Amino acid sequence: MDWLFDHTTPYRFVDVFYSIGFLGIKRKERTQYKESGKDSNAKPAFDNNTIFEVHPTYHEALNLRSVLISDLKDETMLKNEGILEEIPESLQLDDYKMTLEDSLNQLKRLPVGRDGAREFEEIVGSIIRLCFFRSLTNVHSSERTIDNTTIRDWVASNRATGGFWEMVRNKYGATQIVWECKNYVDLKADDFHQIQYYLNDTFGRFGIVVFRGDEIKSSYLRHVSKVATRNHAGLIMILTQKDLEVFLRQAIKGAFKESHIHDRHDFFIRKIS
Repeated sequence: MDWLFDHTTPYRFVDVFYSIGFLGIKRKERTQYKESGKDSNAKPAFDNNTIFEVHPTYHEALNLRSVLISDLKDETMLKNEGILEEIPESLQLDDYKMTLEDSLNQLKRLPVGRDGAREFEEIVGSIIRLCFFRSLTNVHSSERTIDNTTIRDWVASNRATGGFWEMVRNKYGATQIVWECKNYVDLKADDFHQIQYYLNDTFGRFGIVVFRGDEIKSSYLRHVSKVATRNHAGLIMILTQKDLEVFLRQAIKGAFKESHIHDRHDFFIRKIS
């Protein structure tokens, strides 16, 4: 315990992590880490303006994100998944987590069918805003097309600077992401025809159908394959209720991972290839 208190000052704290190779000192064009076998008594030179970087070998294991933190405030939450320093919509941390938990509870108890359709749309809208706010912004509901013939449930601007959503924008030209919400457990052919209508060079050729079922049937995959390969319209990705619950639980825990949605994308790509 005495050792712990001896290393609480910033200099000694950094010195310990530098000495074991966990932290490096960011120089002009590279990051300097302690060299193996170098004098263990050698001390790094740094001041109040020095930037430290965690060694890349720990990035994946700790699920670290590329974030520069200049100050750890009392309200900053340290998690085993990383640091939750951003809260959407100017929410306080407690309010943010409560909203996520409310959305998860509402989703679980919401009845399927026409009566719950509007509430299901609202839940999906909350998930877009609360779970993907780093990449998807300017979220709007019930976007009517210029000819007033069709309505998209949700449209979000894809402004990602990395990760899954940047890949979607680069691969499919998807500057706008269309989300179609279906509050029933069995999708119909018309559901795929409807979202295909939205896939174009202006919006991009990537769309999402969210429904209440938990099974991706072979008939769904045939529709997705037809849109992607025969019609060359783009990719339709289907998300189930279980997928939505995963996004909400991850956000509640402060774990902003993209591995799950990456896996869903890979699933459809492999099935239709």
